[in-house]
Amino acid sequence: IFKVSALCQIGDAYQDSGEFDKAVETYDTILREYPDSFYTDYVQYQLGLVQIKTQNYDGAIVSFSSVKNNFPNSKMLDEADYALGLAYFQKQDYPSARKIFEVFLQTFKDSSLRPQVMYLLGTSLYNMTKYPEAIDVFKNVSRLYSQDAQLAQKAEFEIADCYYQMGNEKEALARFNSL
Repeated sequence: IFKVSALCQIGDAYQDSGEFDKAVETYDTILREYPDSFYTDYVQYQLGLVQIKTQNYDGAIVSFSSVKNNFPNSKMLDEADYALGLAYFQKQDYPSARKIFEVFLQTFKDSSLRPQVMYLLGTSLYNMTKYPEAIDVFKNVSRLYSQDAQLAQKAEFEIADCYYQMGNEKEALARFNSL
């Protein structure tokens, strides 16, 4: 356990310093030499993060899906689900991101990631030109997370932009001015 823990810390240090190839090499060593380790779900998750950082979204999707499918009792399921949706979002596969984010919101009621997931769901809908649905989501973000002033303000901006995209310039201008 100590050796695997140390290797995880080394991989994390490589990842934090931007040495992604060395991080992947370290994480792969853990998975190869200690496949039944207590840290396997964590290592798989970290591999996915490296893939996102290197814009290998398909690789990230595989890694995060592996965490979800192979470790149903992992304490990192909400983080893996969020990151899976983020990988689809970064890949600009907004319908897939939408599905992941909607399931996340139904499944992880107490996750601290809910505000970000809800905002990304709204943004996915916006990018799919589903403006009325996006407005509903952004209104919920603004209402439910008003204590996060920056997030609430971003949601309000997105609402105004949705109205603008729908051709309702009067409502859009009123909302932009109130910001």
